[in-house]
Amino acid sequence: MRPGRWPAGEGEMARLVREHDWAATPLGPVDAWPQGLRTLVDLVLASKVVMCLMWGERATMVYDGASASAIGARHPGALGDSAFEIWADVRPVFEPLFWRAWAGETAVERDLYFFFARRAGPPEDAWFDLTYTPVRDERGEVAGVLAILTETTPRVLAERERAAAEAALQESETRYRAFVTVSSDVVYRMSPDWAEMRFLDGRGFISDTAEPTEGWMECYIHPDDRPLVKAAIDEAIRTKSVFELEYRVRRVGGSVGWTLSRAVPILDARGEILEWLGTATDVTARKEGEAALRESEERYRLAADAAGLGRWEFIVETAQLREDAAFHEHHDAPPDSDLGFEGHMEAIHPEDREAIRREVARALEEGSEYRLPRPGGKARWTLSRGRFVDGGGAAPDRLVGVTLDVTGGRELEKEKERARARVLTARGGLREGAHKPRAARPGGPLHGRRPPVPRAARRPRPRRPRPCGREARTGEGDHEAHPRPDPLFGRRA
Repeated sequence: MRPGRWPAGEGEMARLVREHDWAATPLGPVDAWPQGLRTLVDLVLASKVVMCLMWGERATMVYDGASASAIGARHPGALGDSAFEIWADVRPVFEPLFWRAWAGETAVERDLYFFFARRAGPPEDAWFDLTYTPVRDERGEVAGVLAILTETTPRVLAERERAAAEAALQESETRYRAFVTVSSDVVYRMSPDWAEMRFLDGRGFISDTAEPTEGWMECYIHPDDRPLVKAAIDEAIRTKSVFELEYRVRRVGGSVGWTLSRAVPILDARGEILEWLGTATDVTARKEGEAALRESEERYRLAADAAGLGRWEFIVETAQLREDAAFHEHHDAPPDSDLGFEGHMEAIHPEDREAIRREVARALEEGSEYRLPRPGGKARWTLSRGRFVDGGGAAPDRLVGVTLDVTGGRELEKEKERARARVLTARGGLREGAHKPRAARPGGPLHGRRPPVPRAARRPRPRRPRPCGREARTGEGDHEAHPRPDPLFGRRA
């Protein structure tokens, strides 16, 4: 710094003040400035906060480097000019403060709103804390006003966002309480990172949590399902999306149940998660039903395998046919083949196809038998039986059923028919022989027979007296009293 140079300093604002044509302003040449004005200018240039000296009733401005950055495109033209002209767009905001200070009062305003263009571009919102202090000359009269500005725009915006978030949260709380009142599901609230459960109304399904707790996972979640739950939570937090998962929980009383849990993130104005609101539905009965169905289906599969049954399922809407290996075996197809409905129809004997199509359309439960052509002309007979299953909107309507190779039974029936035919043929031959006339015997009709004895020549047979006493008990004396008659002529021996 060269001696005698004023204002002192190597900064940009000191240089601009030295080079400015002050003689063309109401302040006049620098050499004519009173010492008090010079001292104030030195104070302003050394400041690290936004500070501006407005001298005289025209508010001629001298400001520091912090002010130069704040006013943007208005710098450096604002140096040595009237604040009323440079800030004409916001004059109604600050001018009352200037005149209050000019009148000898220190005027203070907090978070005063300005709407102006800092640089080239559209105007923007800004807030400042302003302090306007009167500056007096050697005579004690107010000669200028020293303005100190502190921008509060970031704090004001943050407070407004927080207030908006709190209002949204309050509204959400109101809706949440109303939902809790009318809902039959478990309801809960979680911290943004799910580390803390803030509230849980278990509705008699799981235990309530009236106070915030951090051990909720160990308290409620089945040990085997905790890694799955943790992974789903991490993904929901990462994507700020809905959490949805079925998992096992410890119910009131200590038994294990199943729940379907859903939670949504509550976001603030900046998109940050404030908390999670969720519900949990008791799906234990459904899960137990599904387990019972799987067990039943496994028993059915084992029984079908043991009986040699093929299983199939026909989706009505898409005409898709699903088959197992036994079904393929019954249709002479490879175990890993995909016949499909039309492929299945192609495998059926041409004379049976139309009947099978009608059976499918009617979904008859009594079943149908059809032939499958084989090389050499001998057909395989298959019995197929199924029934219609209504999906009820939750699943597609379908026909489910089984197939059975009945070729052996068919052949046995044919053999029985052939045996019956042979028996009937043999019986018919016997009947024909029974109706033929007999040949005459040689020597006349009495050849080889005794001539009949005339009735008059027959001697009457005496009545046998009824035995009694010892003879009745032992039969003694029977042969002597009653000799046996001669078998040829009826004589007594």
